[in-house]
Amino acid sequence: MPASDQNPAYSKSRYKLIPRTLTFVTSKDDVLLLKGAPTKKIWSGKYNGLGGHVERGESIHAAAGREILEEAGLKVSDLRLRAVITVDANQSSGIGLYVFTAAAASRNFAPSPEGALEWVPRSRLPQLDLVEDLPTLLPVVLSRRPYDPPFSAHYRWDANDRLVVEFSGLTLAPYDESGKVIEVGDWVRLVAVPPGVKQGPRETRAVFRRALGQTFKIQAFDEHGHAELDLSRKVARLNTIWVEPEYLRLYRRKRKVD
Repeated sequence: MPASDQNPAYSKSRYKLIPRTLTFVTSKDDVLLLKGAPTKKIWSGKYNGLGGHVERGESIHAAAGREILEEAGLKVSDLRLRAVITVDANQSSGIGLYVFTAAAASRNFAPSPEGALEWVPRSRLPQLDLVEDLPTLLPVVLSRRPYDPPFSAHYRWDANDRLVVEFSGLTLAPYDESGKVIEVGDWVRLVAVPPGVKQGPRETRAVFRRALGQTFKIQAFDEHGHAELDLSRKVARLNTIWVEPEYLRLYRRKRKVD
């Protein structure tokens, strides 16, 4: 297909999106945020991730990496696309926002002309003056596992100029601790006790300790992606437990029925 076949002149009357990137760089349990400088026209004094416009000739990954280097002087690894967001601000053009996460190679960032950079523990995020969408978007992005596919979202503003965020494609793919997809009917081994269980009731902790290292059949997945394991034959106190897939390891695939 020649370049002429992509002629945007054919689409002059179509709604257009301006591409931008937004990246949340992490270091262990901290995320690097930029507090907008007082001189910024938008988001002054508010915290945001790193990003900007995609330049001509760039891929979105290249643009995200460039913006991180320009705004923080950081080299990163594991740059992963997490979300594609269409932003409709009731104007003739909208924004196509590509959201990434990345792991910092170093915590030593360079001063940014865009504002003040700060490593923020995740526990402090609710206390910060974040840009309007981040209280909704950031927890979702940071909760994504390495093998989860990107999700999509749509931003719009209602009649009272309040932001409305609509997510889609957020169903968690059930991957075990090694990154293998697991399904209902598969046999899995419990390889670790989830951290939340350790603060739970004594009886629940005892059940998980007895189940640790044993194999169980997956009965179902709930809306959060947790696997229901049948304990009835091996652990008498409970019939089932619900476990995040990252604490399981595939042992044997379910039998295929012809």
